[in-house]
Amino acid sequence: MDRRSFIVKGAAATAALGSLSLVGCAKPAPVHVFRPQSNELLALVNCRVIDVEAGAIVPDRVLLVRNGLIEALVDPYDERIATARPLDCGGCYAIPGLINAHCHITQPGIAHFSVWQTSKVMEQIERNYTDSLAWGVTTVRDMGSLPKVMARDKIKIDTDELAGPRILTPIGFLAVPGGYPDFAEKLPWMVRAMVGRPSLLASDAAQARDLVKRYHDLGADLIKIALDHRSLMWGHGDLNVFSDAQLEAIRDESLKLGLPLAAHHLYAQGMERGVQFSVDSLEHVAGDVELSDKQVALLAESKVPFVPTASAGINNAYRSQGDPFSDEEELLDLLAWRDERVLPEIPRHCVPKVAQLVGDTVEYYSSEGYRDPKRELPSSFNPQIYTRLVVNGARNLRRLFRAGATIGVGNDSGIPLTFPGALHHEVELLCKNGMPPSIALRAATAVNARICGIDNRCGTLEPGKYADVVLLKHDPLENADALSSVQAVFKGGNLTHLAPGLDLQLG
Repeated sequence: MDRRSFIVKGAAATAALGSLSLVGCAKPAPVHVFRPQSNELLALVNCRVIDVEAGAIVPDRVLLVRNGLIEALVDPYDERIATARPLDCGGCYAIPGLINAHCHITQPGIAHFSVWQTSKVMEQIERNYTDSLAWGVTTVRDMGSLPKVMARDKIKIDTDELAGPRILTPIGFLAVPGGYPDFAEKLPWMVRAMVGRPSLLASDAAQARDLVKRYHDLGADLIKIALDHRSLMWGHGDLNVFSDAQLEAIRDESLKLGLPLAAHHLYAQGMERGVQFSVDSLEHVAGDVELSDKQVALLAESKVPFVPTASAGINNAYRSQGDPFSDEEELLDLLAWRDERVLPEIPRHCVPKVAQLVGDTVEYYSSEGYRDPKRELPSSFNPQIYTRLVVNGARNLRRLFRAGATIGVGNDSGIPLTFPGALHHEVELLCKNGMPPSIALRAATAVNARICGIDNRCGTLEPGKYADVVLLKHDPLENADALSSVQAVFKGGNLTHLAPGLDLQLG
């Protein structure tokens, strides 16, 4: 059975079994499984609380939750427990809600679709929200959205009309004409009219400053720019880039307005410019070359965090004739990992039609259909770029980790084969590149919270923070795969997901 058939058959099987589990159910989920009364005190008992900063289990602790916040961590004999509603966690491991620090939650995880498939794409977007919660992702930093869809759905999620994670978003890219994301402006006008423009374009420094203000007024939580000088698209070449004057204006205005500045980069040149202009985070990891010792030291010493999104590279990499990286051992190992870990799970994140379209995407690139001029589409990326990014990016990631660089966790969901709830795959990739599971867990929680500027609200299980709690069957300090053993998820003290068979005695 080929990889496309494997995905499509898995989608059919998952759809048939969808009524048995929230994960894999194509029907919209209820907003909450259980919601406590106002001012009701909950006691999460019989759980092993993990201190993600220390990378250790805190013995004999009960989590007290009231009005959506963690009120206290107490010993099992604390007198307050007698006045609380106990929820027996069955010996599960309790971690803070995971944070996906780089995703595109309003994008469907496929390469190509027609206007006639828009309804299924919209269904998938709603699935992305519930899927995130089902896998323990309670907060996402969306890094470029369909603006009209985001504006509508973010309000619904914030007001509990729609089940989904908390969303931080730049709304769209701040870009230059002829620059990255060059594929965004190729969307059909009908699609742009429906979903909004993915990027706003600045021709000079004054316009760049004005667009920072415009995004701020639209409710952006951060500003997103790109520093790439080369396209990722098949048959495309150089891109226009921001001038120094534009970057200075963007940096200055974002500081004035209190908006963090995040910079997309896949090339060493972009990394260096990001450090030069003091961006608040670098998205992805340079993979065009193996970084020099000087470049590694530059990023590590700058303290600018970066979010590698290793999933983005491996989920877009395909072997092809004439590609010098096709036979690299590192690439072959990661492709085998993708076939074993990522592809079988895709139907659990998708509505069935989108899972079929994912299969079409795999077939399109595996057969080198992107090379056929008759089949070429404006959004066809170049897999040969990604094979290089995978190999060099993995090597650079390992060296940057050893050098002490600050590393966050995001999986770039929305691109083909990648979905916002599958953050555990990104954590596994970090561990494959030398990061111990405890450090990777801290990166996906406490470090991500600092990168996103929300560490006063979430990222750790501490009094005064959101009661975002994920219960796991297995110990994530020992094995990264434990993050896929989600048993229950609380967002703001509300139970949003409960695995079949787990009884928290909610009656």
